[in-house]
Amino acid sequence: MAKTLIAYFSHAGQNYSHGSIRNLNVGNTEVVAKKIHTLIDSDSFKESYDLAGKTVIPFNTHEGSGQSGTQRVIENALPDCTVLQGFAIQGKTAQENETRTRELLTDWLTGLSLMK
Repeated sequence: MAKTLIAYFSHAGQNYSHGSIRNLNVGNTEVVAKKIHTLIDSDSFKESYDLAGKTVIPFNTHEGSGQSGTQRVIENALPDCTVLQGFAIQGKTAQENETRTRELLTDWLTGLSLMK
């Protein structure tokens, strides 16, 4: 299988979590990106890139809002791409529950036929 590129933005430092501000050394979305990298043959980066003609698979972390329109925003922003079904996980789960995060990611990636 051809390599997959994981492109993401993640915010370390102060993050909102369950009604309070927490200081994170690694942002929640970066935690998820690294876990995806361990599950599929991939590279990752956080810089701009021309994605025309590529397949994009969105994922995000949240504290209660789910994808909150992320799928639609990405589909509209990247009309020259194929955008597959995205994945949303609560940031707290990504940071604190490795087993559950891996289970959820495995189910999602298996459903997209991307597992190693």
